[in-house]
Amino acid sequence: MDNRIELMRVVVPPEASGQRLGEFLRRRGLSRTLINRLKNSEGILVNGEVRWTIDPVFAGEEVVLLLEDEPSSYVQPEPIPIAVVYEDDDVLAVNKPAGLIVHPARGYRNGTLANAVAYHLQQQGLEVPVRPVHRLDMETSGLVLFAKNPWAHNVMSLQLERRLLRREYIAVVSGHLWPEDGQVNAPIRRVPNHPVKHEVGEGGRPALTYYRVVRKLKDADLVELKLDTGRTHQIRVHMAYLGHPLLGDQLYGGPTDRIQRQALHAFRLRFRRPRDGEEITLEAPLPQDMADLIAQLEPEGQG
Repeated sequence: MDNRIELMRVVVPPEASGQRLGEFLRRRGLSRTLINRLKNSEGILVNGEVRWTIDPVFAGEEVVLLLEDEPSSYVQPEPIPIAVVYEDDDVLAVNKPAGLIVHPARGYRNGTLANAVAYHLQQQGLEVPVRPVHRLDMETSGLVLFAKNPWAHNVMSLQLERRLLRREYIAVVSGHLWPEDGQVNAPIRRVPNHPVKHEVGEGGRPALTYYRVVRKLKDADLVELKLDTGRTHQIRVHMAYLGHPLLGDQLYGGPTDRIQRQALHAFRLRFRRPRDGEEITLEAPLPQDMADLIAQLEPEGQG
């Protein structure tokens, strides 16, 4: 039985006529590694026949890519409810609640978002690995994007690398930021001899965060943030570096008397749909604990 999945089906446009097949595929976002994997499994078909990557393609020909997928044995499907925000044949976006880890790790083999997504895909007849395109900290809520096949994961990973996949967050920070619209361009490294904590420091990986205060609260600011890079704990580390740690973020010095986790929510995600390049913008509403926090901190006479 042919257990291959269809990664792509595309008709060669006139402007690509005469290109070598390998070049044609690379221009559509496929990595050399994925192309080689397809070639070695005879998974590149033109008009129904196996072709080599050095062969030319011509306008009107249909290119189909078929790939044997890996078994998903390492993530056990579990019937955990998930909030699906968007789904097509290639990607799945989920609104993750705080307290749920994205993928199994040491000490968290079950009960993760990946286990829930594996079950969701299994219900569609897809026995495939769970492929998160990016991740969120366990206590951060909001949008997480998954790829449903190797080709889509490759395309979305390239979008992330090229800053075409844009992630926007909303947070509540202690004190008042100045300037109210700015950026933090400071490298992030691990704290020596600490299992999880990070800090700004020499020798760290480059990290750039943009922020904008959207509302002043009592002894706090409601802030929108955009990531140019995706370092571990980046927003939490950068806000603490400025002297304005997130409320609830005990690890980085934030006050914990009003909320029991870092007040951080991934509320917007922008990307290009893998199949046709259409711009997709997704949003996830504030979770109740952050909405309650903001209401508590509204200056008198507002809200």
